Amino acid sequence: MCVLAAESGKIKVYNGGSGQGVSLREIIAAIENAIGKPLNPAFKVARPLDVPRSVLDMRKAKADLDWSPETGLESGMHQTFDWFNSL
Repeated sequence: MCVLAAESGKIKVYNGGSGQGVSLREIIAAIENAIGKPLNPAFKVARPLDVPRSVLDMRKAKADLDWSPETGLESGMHQTFDWFNSL
């Protein structure tokens, strides 16, 4: 997406996501799956300033750059873990 934005000359802020909400527990499960071991997260009571739900809107990226996501959470997490391990 960064390359598309640079090439288009439309240097703006764009959201990169799936457009579907994913819970923190789903993200933790994807990380556990990618690394092959369990995590032991400590959940605390939500604070008033915590955002209970956030879903990225990619309409501007689609309109300006004709970009839409191609990699899902699980696959992306595995790719990120593999890349990190290759460093």
